[in-house]
Amino acid sequence: ISQYEQLDNEENKAAAPDRNKTFYFNERLSGLKEQYNLFVQYLSGAFPEYYKLKFKTGVISADSLERSLASKEALIEYVQTDKNLYSFFIAQGIKKINSISLDSTYNSALTKYTAAISNPSIKDTGGVRSFSHVSSTLYRYLINPFETELKGKSLIIVPDEDLYSVPFESLVVSDDPHTKPVFRKLSYLVQQVSISYACSATLLFEKDKKTKKASEELLAFAPTYGSNIMANLHDSSVSRDFRDLLKPLKGATEEVNTINGIVDGKVYSGDEASRENFTNNSANYDILHFAMHTIIDEDNPMQSKMVFSPDSEKSWLLNAYELYNMKFNARLAVLSACKTGYGKLVKGEGEVCLARGFMYAGCPSIIMTLWNVNDVTGCKLMKKFYEYLAAGNTKNEALRQAKMDYIRDSEDWMANPYYWAGYVNFGDHSALFEKKTAQNGLQRNLAYISIIGGIVVLFFF
Repeated sequence: ISQYEQLDNEENKAAAPDRNKTFYFNERLSGLKEQYNLFVQYLSGAFPEYYKLKFKTGVISADSLERSLASKEALIEYVQTDKNLYSFFIAQGIKKINSISLDSTYNSALTKYTAAISNPSIKDTGGVRSFSHVSSTLYRYLINPFETELKGKSLIIVPDEDLYSVPFESLVVSDDPHTKPVFRKLSYLVQQVSISYACSATLLFEKDKKTKKASEELLAFAPTYGSNIMANLHDSSVSRDFRDLLKPLKGATEEVNTINGIVDGKVYSGDEASRENFTNNSANYDILHFAMHTIIDEDNPMQSKMVFSPDSEKSWLLNAYELYNMKFNARLAVLSACKTGYGKLVKGEGEVCLARGFMYAGCPSIIMTLWNVNDVTGCKLMKKFYEYLAAGNTKNEALRQAKMDYIRDSEDWMANPYYWAGYVNFGDHSALFEKKTAQNGLQRNLAYISIIGGIVVLFFF
């Protein structure tokens, strides 16, 4: 349609338009638009969820959004134009708008920041100083205008354009040029506020919170891609292309076994971590966890792939587009793999990536990664995340606490945000487990005493 519209427009601008051509173009446009309308009508009945995501034009009002936020929640939505970045801050009783010019200082800081944040090799004072400076510059542009209003609140970020690649937790609140910069001692935003992300405020709040439907807690996968497994691959162009990319993940099996010690569930590791075991069991679990390789197609994100254990030539890869035909009952998917939140920016839709497929398939909350994460340090971070999650914390707060623990316990160079900031929470951030408090423990102990007392009475009488 757009191609014929362009041809018709160009012909009409000519000094002497060819009316035969314009008639033909308009005839073709009329037919194509009719076909398109019929196709959209078909989608509304056959795929209502996709239709709603793609074609629904209604947007939540500022007043409705304010009512939807909890008393200690705030939301910032960013909208980028060619020359300006607009930010809209909303919390209960507060609405505020800020605008900045996309000047050379901002653009330079963003470029240098995104290069530094995904670089694990910064091990000199100058590199840390540069990161601290550009990170604090971005903080002044993006967060500082709302610093007072944000105090004491958790934050939901709705990014736009290049901001999809920014983990706001790693922004440095204050940069002191007179002190020696050390990664472990920088004043990161994560130390002040828990953060989650959303593609759209409308989509985030239009549905009620998903209640637990799955019968089991955790389903986890950790292919090891050992030489014995890789040898089973047939010598095809597909297997040859991927073989060199599938290096063994030393920390993956430890990661899933560790979190299974915190949350009950089923772990598939090694050659058992197959696509077949995933598709046969995924609907029965509340949490889906993947510690595996992904193959990211930056040009065609729907062709990005999750790489399970290669038990056969055809069934070991799961394409992103296949997720859109699946249905999950899980309330959380943890995509602890490389670049699961990295994709192609589509105007009006945000970033199209593997994580979006899980959300479309019914999973309202995703823990995803923005770059190639380290599997060993990722294991440490995930262990802490599940400990805080199982203790009843919200997902964003559990991830925040895990990151702060990691920073505190790491040697300085390993406290580089590359190792911890890449994990972000997209979508619903509510808790999955009951908050563990002293009152809960007292109630459980009283219940145990009551049960034991009843047994004693029955035994003697």
